[in-house]
Amino acid sequence: HFNPDPDQDGVTRRVPMLQQFGDNYYESLSLAVLRGMFGQPDIVPGFPERAGTMLEWLQVADLKIPVDSSATALIPYRGYQGSFPYISAADILKGRVKKEALEGAIVLIGTTAPGLMDLRSTPVSAVYAGVEIHANMIAGILDNKIMHAPSYAQGAELASLLLGGLLLIFSLPFLGPLW
Repeated sequence: HFNPDPDQDGVTRRVPMLQQFGDNYYESLSLAVLRGMFGQPDIVPGFPERAGTMLEWLQVADLKIPVDSSATALIPYRGYQGSFPYISAADILKGRVKKEALEGAIVLIGTTAPGLMDLRSTPVSAVYAGVEIHANMIAGILDNKIMHAPSYAQGAELASLLLGGLLLIFSLPFLGPLW
């Protein structure tokens, strides 16, 4: 599948690496490309040794992909759209691109035309080609640059918020207006 998973604000920050439909699980385009490169190895779910913890990574060959409990991974954007080379399909079909330009490369075929509805909002650009989201995922997995929040992050954020709030509640009454 190549379905993005936009956050509530409509910005695409994650890609579901696996999606369930009925009784089956389907891999994302980026995960399928990687598995194809390595001869279709199994996808092995990773659970930490602590009892009662949730899914933390997927392993494909020697690659470990950090994911959250719903098997989505953060996209490691390299930069604005165009961070990866674009070659027109028309140029390839008409023989205007040398064979060496594609030799040994991972090639994703996608669209950038607005009418074809594959433009997404991302943290780096309000308009970003969906195919380049998967290019970023593939590059991030191969470069081992997929970021993830540890399982304790939500608790740490809540504790920081409570501590900061209590600090303000008790210190503001003793500070003057300039402070």
